[in-house]
Amino acid sequence: GVVPAAYVGVWSSDGCDNPAVGIGERDIRHFYMPGPAALTSVQASDDGRLVVVWSDEGVATTDTFQLTDGKLDHVATATATESDDWISDPMTRCPDGTPMS
Repeated sequence: GVVPAAYVGVWSSDGCDNPAVGIGERDIRHFYMPGPAALTSVQASDDGRLVVVWSDEGVATTDTFQLTDGKLDHVATATATESDDWISDPMTRCPDGTPMS
């Protein structure tokens, strides 16, 4: 599958100097990653939920996002051995072309 356009972009909760995550049609990059990782699964639902699976150094990782009124929440991250629910400020999309450091 391909990530719907509503989710594609570079997202930040505190200005776009240090974006938190970049989501492409077929890849994802978190701020701590040296580059993007290919998505192995994409599920988007009508209620704004996006679930993507990618490989983090060989470990299948599932990220769940929630899009509400143009703001994106990173809800949870799960692997085979651990699961984290995040409470974070909603992110807004940065201007097109914003680089990730």
